[in-house]
Amino acid sequence: AFFMPNDVKVLTEELPPLGCLKVGKDGKAVRKYCKCCGTQFGVVMPQMWALNQNLLYSKKEGSEKYVPKMPVNNVMKKFAFSPEEVPEPAFSIAPIRLIISFVSVIINPFGARTEKDVMEKLEVDTSLVEEVPITWE
Repeated sequence: AFFMPNDVKVLTEELPPLGCLKVGKDGKAVRKYCKCCGTQFGVVMPQMWALNQNLLYSKKEGSEKYVPKMPVNNVMKKFAFSPEEVPEPAFSIAPIRLIISFVSVIINPFGARTEKDVMEKLEVDTSLVEEVPITWE
């Protein structure tokens, strides 16, 4: 789920330890995850946050799980292990309206920005990337 920086608030001073992993020896995409539970964290950029919904709560005290107002689009269905099991709404590639809105947020020089101290808290030492095996070959 994508969020604008002014729609997200970090509720705790002490964040769980974050790790990085890549798939296979030659994997290029490094993914952050919470070491305590193994949940993929997502991406935090100055212009937007793309977060795993399992990490989100809707109340200040963190007692209610976040539920999106609109259905979340599942994109890249054609790359799923079992495309027929991907829940709707599902798309083989990202819909053009989603791509346009994503790109417009990234290139907008006047949009909301994530505060520098928050970005620093969420940095992970990528020199300590763990390699996980490819299990689908």
